[in-house]
Amino acid sequence: TNLPIKEVSLLSQGSLPSYGYDPGDFIELLAGKVTKEEGRLEQCLTWLSSFLTPSGLAPRVYTHTYGEERQVFQIFKKIKHIPENENHGWFMVHQILPPGGRKQEPEKFVIDQGVEEELRNSDGFVIIDDSGNPPAIAPTLKRLSPKSWVFALGISAAHWERWAQAFGRSFLLFCRLSDLETTRMEMDSAVVWESVVAMTIRALKSDEVGLWDRKSGRFKCHIIVEMFPDGLLYIGPEIALFRHREGALPGVSKMKRHGSVPCHDTLVVSMLAIDALAIGKIPFKRSYFFDFSKRVLNNWKLLERYGYYFSDELEFPNMDFSSTYPGGVPCSFLETKVEPTFFELPYIRSDFDDVLSAVSSQEWTSARKAAVRSFFETQPSCPYGVSEKDLEAKLGYIGVILTVLKHLKEEVNRGNGFEGLRLFRVGNLRTTDPVEIAPVITLQRVMDNYVSKEEVKRPLCIGVFGPPGSGKSFAVKEVASVISRRFDQNPFEFFEFNLTQFSGPEEINAAIDLVRASVAKGRVPIAFWDEFDCRYDGNEFGYLRYFLPSMQDGVTYVHGIPRYIGRSVFVFAGGVKESWEAME
Repeated sequence: TNLPIKEVSLLSQGSLPSYGYDPGDFIELLAGKVTKEEGRLEQCLTWLSSFLTPSGLAPRVYTHTYGEERQVFQIFKKIKHIPENENHGWFMVHQILPPGGRKQEPEKFVIDQGVEEELRNSDGFVIIDDSGNPPAIAPTLKRLSPKSWVFALGISAAHWERWAQAFGRSFLLFCRLSDLETTRMEMDSAVVWESVVAMTIRALKSDEVGLWDRKSGRFKCHIIVEMFPDGLLYIGPEIALFRHREGALPGVSKMKRHGSVPCHDTLVVSMLAIDALAIGKIPFKRSYFFDFSKRVLNNWKLLERYGYYFSDELEFPNMDFSSTYPGGVPCSFLETKVEPTFFELPYIRSDFDDVLSAVSSQEWTSARKAAVRSFFETQPSCPYGVSEKDLEAKLGYIGVILTVLKHLKEEVNRGNGFEGLRLFRVGNLRTTDPVEIAPVITLQRVMDNYVSKEEVKRPLCIGVFGPPGSGKSFAVKEVASVISRRFDQNPFEFFEFNLTQFSGPEEINAAIDLVRASVAKGRVPIAFWDEFDCRYDGNEFGYLRYFLPSMQDGVTYVHGIPRYIGRSVFVFAGGVKESWEAME
């Protein structure tokens, strides 16, 4: 059941319905009619209908349901103002699920004579399971339609083993990242695609999922994992492939802030079904997934931008996908050049489990950094006939310098020097190294969360390390600049203090007075304490102990009297120690 909600404003509304309420009550109004949708089955049928019309295909589609009907309430609000289409911009902001857990036993699905005739000699099946334990009818379907393909969409990656055994390489499981519950918390905290993909593959290889064949060292079937809106992973018996949107990083918080589009998963399954009907089967090869993943991300980009449609009631996204489906046929996007955001993972190798373990680690050790840097190793095209990797291998750091200069020259002269590079960006900070961008993204998430809190007890204290000139203060300023875009006015005020220039700890209080004055003006000061690890009074980290009241209690003492500091960010930049490991 979909409920469109709008904010209440007496100025614009004039009056409210004549129900009892107090002026202080939290009130929301329905923006239109409440609509009832037959879940993901209806979504798939709607998508199929929209794709079948231009394709010229006219398959006969039968639908069958099983299990008890369960009510799910989805609350939508208009989140985005879209000038070219005022009726779009509605996103789901809240979901109310029914009581009870997932089924412990497989759902019952009775195949009588009439149903059997409809299932016999089918081209394919789309199984949409919302129970968590699909019916055990795979052998029967295989007997009735031995040449059919099966695409499954559930709410868990588990309990599909019998389907994989029955249909083998004709079976594809499409699952959401959230379906892999064993590593959900770790994935939510991951800030680079390498970690998310490694954790996903580890979860899929678990005994709980049951789709990994330990004897052959391969998956029993095909699996696609959606990472809406920016990533798509395919892994099968022969190959593993991944694509992410250019410049994008995993962004759970982004979807939580803007709402979601619940039909994004059924869109992908419907695209697969249309391709299978057009081709006869899905050719699970690199060339197909190169094209398919590109079309999916293009379609998701439209969904993320426009959301749902609303007139008198909430309606399905009303968009034209023809531009993302060139010629109306699959395999329209050909791999004519290296794309830095499309990767093939050689997972069928003896040391791959060790690689997954290193990339999935929660600690940024040197081993993990090396594993992350090589996990998505790709070779950008080189117009000079000598690959960049070969150049760097032969000339060492000189080769690296020459490679960088080549790209900078092309960027300055032709504006295309960064094409072919996997480039990450936070404000004006750009890097090709996922290990470098990871702590910057973590800093952005932590600072963004801090400034969004209603109440804080103490300054947010952060340590940044790196050699002189490595861009520590630049990174912090760029992160603050990106966060400030969410506000009408920049909330931040930047202060920089070099502790090597302080004559004594009393100057710390004088500096904090400037911070407190900024807080009093309604700003969020960022105090950058450079070279906080310098020696004072003959002691290593001599000044650090004078910050303890600020860090622990959020106060500074002036003549023994505590003064509350308020919402602020303290950035402690190492000058003597170039890394956190060196602090130990």
